[in-house]
Amino acid sequence: MTNSRCVARRAFLSLAVVMTTLLSLPATSTQAATINFSSLETVLADPGHMSAKMYALWTAWFTQVYEYNTPFIELAADADDQPITELSLTIGDTAYNFGTEFAGKAWTNASHVGITGQPALLGMTTPGIAFNSFVTDGGDKLVIQFLNGGLQPGQVARFQVDINSDNPADKKANLASYTEVFFDANGGSNIEGNSIVGLGFSNGQTTSVQLPNYDLSDSMMASVSTPRSYNIMQMIDPLVPLNITDPIPEPATALLAALAMLGLGGRRRE
Repeated sequence: MTNSRCVARRAFLSLAVVMTTLLSLPATSTQAATINFSSLETVLADPGHMSAKMYALWTAWFTQVYEYNTPFIELAADADDQPITELSLTIGDTAYNFGTEFAGKAWTNASHVGITGQPALLGMTTPGIAFNSFVTDGGDKLVIQFLNGGLQPGQVARFQVDINSDNPADKKANLASYTEVFFDANGGSNIEGNSIVGLGFSNGQTTSVQLPNYDLSDSMMASVSTPRSYNIMQMIDPLVPLNITDPIPEPATALLAALAMLGLGGRRRE
């Protein structure tokens, strides 16, 4: 048998093995999640539940200030087959950090969520999520690690976090709104300095995305910064959920790559 025929036969056998392996894989596979933020857990958990929403909105102005300083994060695992093992979030504005004090919590609608000494507190609407949370980079990065195999496809977790100023003496800064720290509300297309969301998956892959500058109404922004009477409703912060998608190469893509490698190998042996 000539050398070229041997090369062709080896290439054919290798290709058969590659095709058999790839055809046994799912047609598509993606790693994806959805993240959202709000001052109120009820807004994230059931946006259409008007009675719960109305109850939460009749609060004093100083209560709202505390709530915007200790917002909730919602993470939904949308992937078909890859559990999420880790969520990270940078602070955005580095004049602040993630704390564990949760100042004024007793006055808020989330007073029932107990302080544990961790920088992330599990919300009441997503019980049973096992996790550990801690900060790195001097408090500028929050890390939440999901236990028991991770956040499974279809699962949702909501956490409350605390924003502190790097200057404890600045009482006003210690009550900064997440809409000023994680991103620049109505800040246009310049997202430099915004928080970065990172995800780790059970297969070892990671992905990250920087938060956009969400558009919020002037009346909503004013309601946070300007005192209002008790008989005026608290404004709602309706952010659009951010989809995070990191596609895994499909079998067809991998097959083309394998064919190219086999062709290259054949040329080198001729």
